[in-house]
Amino acid sequence: MALEFVPISIRSIMSADVALGAMLGAGEAMRVYPVEAPDEAVLPYVVYHQMQEQFLSTKEDVLISEGWEMMLTVHAKSPGAYMKASRIARLARKALSYQKTDVLDDNGDTFKLKLKPTGTEDDITPETEKEIISIALTFRGTKTN
Repeated sequence: MALEFVPISIRSIMSADVALGAMLGAGEAMRVYPVEAPDEAVLPYVVYHQMQEQFLSTKEDVLISEGWEMMLTVHAKSPGAYMKASRIARLARKALSYQKTDVLDDNGDTFKLKLKPTGTEDDITPETEKEIISIALTFRGTKTN
């Protein structure tokens, strides 16, 4: 059974960065949301979610967890959408890279993940959308103490 979880300290890690706070709001007002943004969310904002658990197969055909992929998506609106989204993505990558985040799993238990950037950054803006730019970053989270 796949473990579902929410990395519960992403917002607090990001809110410690003054430049991100200036662009996304500070503290509890920071526009960083798990899974999806509310309908009334003001742009720019960031959404993050768990993607999938990654496994390594041993020669004995035993699967060993290598951690989880996590996607963080930055959304910004024109004018200047691409520059805003790119800056937020760079700042978010810097703020989150190699940080430990508390995680709450579907059993109500907590553990820590260490986040490592995968180096992947993709412009995922839909072809039909001209005013909003979306940039996705991925991280690999591995269990740690």
